[in-house]
Amino acid sequence: MAKNFVFSSILFCMILSNIHAQTIDLKLEEQMVALQSDVIRSYNELQKFLNEDTRRGNELLAFESLITIYVNEILNLYDTLWRLNGTTLESHQYIAARSLIFRALAYLERVAENEVNYAKACEDYKRALLLAQNELKKPLLSTKLPFEVWVGKKLYTRLADLLDNREKNFQMLDCFRVSNSLLQGGKRK
Repeated sequence: MAKNFVFSSILFCMILSNIHAQTIDLKLEEQMVALQSDVIRSYNELQKFLNEDTRRGNELLAFESLITIYVNEILNLYDTLWRLNGTTLESHQYIAARSLIFRALAYLERVAENEVNYAKACEDYKRALLLAQNELKKPLLSTKLPFEVWVGKKLYTRLADLLDNREKNFQMLDCFRVSNSLLQGGKRK
């Protein structure tokens, strides 16, 4: 009887710790979703600003900084989920990857003022594609965005459309060409 009690107690503790771990995972995922919403909302505001006021400078830097804060927090949550579980769900990977792409797009808005932003955008884009690498599912760029993105008067519902229409896809693809030429001893033109 004592053995049954000990076994039952251990089993009960294991179930409780599993439930507690699932609760933590759920809370972290909820935070990631909320922060992703903040990233996209900030990107929408950045686009509104660019549409209304063509001046550049401190305002763009403020948007870039705000988006960077949100993305860094998402990446911290992603890393925490990885450390807790030794793996992450596809939804976590996509949230982190989408956020990195939006930050890359924000960096590209300020390339004229700060050339280092091009390298940052390339780094984020490459990292996003690595995070979202999944041969079994639809590619990240083709998936429907969880929130609407407005640029001017045009609505975008997929990252691929946003990149294509704004011709940012060419800049992002150029990241890979530049990386390959640098690896082979060339310099960026």
